[in-house]
Formats: sequence, structure tokens, C-alpha cells
Amino acid sequence: MTVTPPGKGGKAPCCASFQCVQSLESCPELACTPPPTGCATDSTIGTLKDARGCTGCPQCLNDVTKKPTKAPFCFASPVVCKEPKSSKCGKGFEFSVVPAGPDGRKPCCPTSTCTPSIERVCCKAFTAKCLACSAGIAVEAYCAQALKQFGGGTPGCPKSAVKNIGLDMETARKHARVPVDGKVSLSFVSTRTTK
Repeated sequence: MTVTPPGKGGKAPCCASFQCVQSLESCPELACTPPPTGCATDSTIGTLKDARGCTGCPQCLNDVTKKPTKAPFCFASPVVCKEPKSSKCGKGFEFSVVPAGPDGRKPCCPTSTCTPSIERVCCKAFTAKCLACSAGIAVEAYCAQALKQFGGGTPGCPKSAVKNIGLDMETARKHARVPVDGKVSLSFVSTRTTK
């Protein structure tokens, strides 16, 4: 609050006046979300002041215009990445790390993968050894996945207490898929009918 005293010697103003003025000390306390962890290459983290002179929340500001810019996806909020774990890669494959995306773009974290180290030639038989080679994983890993997905029964995998689901080799061979990511998956369409 400011006070204007009355004029001296009968000069205006004849009475004192009072005026409320907001001071910087009365800026509201902000409830900001976590600030971005980084900005695009032409921006930096900063704060703006409003008309009253109160400071806002940290955000990405363009280096030239000082206007707010959108933080890249991976920088918009804190991301916690785990160290990529090495995995068992099959013969003819090697472990490699795919880096995080540049400038805050996806993927936010580095990932691990098995990549071909040499051009591999795999057998075509429906055996654990051939199917594991095609998938680029160790025979033990293939057998574990096959056991989880369709209960075992792949020649070359150890016998299991889990019952085979009763598919003949030709039906299983038709439905076996080996996607690009190297994870073996099998899909089956039931041909059994119930009476």
C-alpha cells in the first residue's frame, strides 16, 4: 500500500490518498510439475515472468524469441533408464546395444538386442536346433519359450511334465513364426470340433 500525503500550503491534493499496490513479495506460490530434463537444440530451460513480475514454472524457451517451446517426448518429464542387460545370443549372433533416440526422441532408453554377426545358414528341420538358429537364440532359450507357448513337444527339447497339446508336426510347422525381433512365437487356430 502506498500513501500520498496531502498537499502543503493548501495545494492539492487536500487529503491524503491510499493506493494498494501488489509487491513482488506477494507472488503466489507455484505448484509446478517436474521441469523438463532437456530441450530441443534451439531451446534451453528457463522461466518467464508475468505482468506482475512473478516468476513462472521452469519450461523450455526458444533461445532467440524467449517464447515457450514444447519439450521433446523423452525430455518432457524425468525418465529412469535401466542399464541394458546382456542376453544369451545364439550362434552367429552378437549382443549389441541400440542407443536412445537423439535430442529427446523415442526410444527414451537404450535397449539391448541380438544382431547377426555373420550371415548364418540355418537348417530347415522342425527341431529345436534349427528353430533356435532361425530365431537367433540359444537352443535352451528356444525350448523354454516353446514350452511356455505350446506346452513342449519340439524335437530336440527336453521332455517335460507338461502335456503336449496334441498337434502333429505338419500343423505346428505351418503355424511357426519367427518375427524380426528374434522372439519365437507360435500361433494356432483350433481345428478341433466338439460334439
